[in-house]
Amino acid sequence: MKAFIGSIVLLVGITVVASIALQTIDMSAKSVFTSQLGSVRN
Repeated sequence: MKAFIGSIVLLVGITVVASIALQTIDMSAKSVFTSQLGSVRN
């Protein structure tokens, strides 16, 4: 039972870390994209 709970906790932790990483990558990609778009316009 402990192993089962541990695996669930591990899975949740990995999911949370992955979602945070994806959000960070998404934000940085958007900022880079918008800055490049702005430089193209100017």
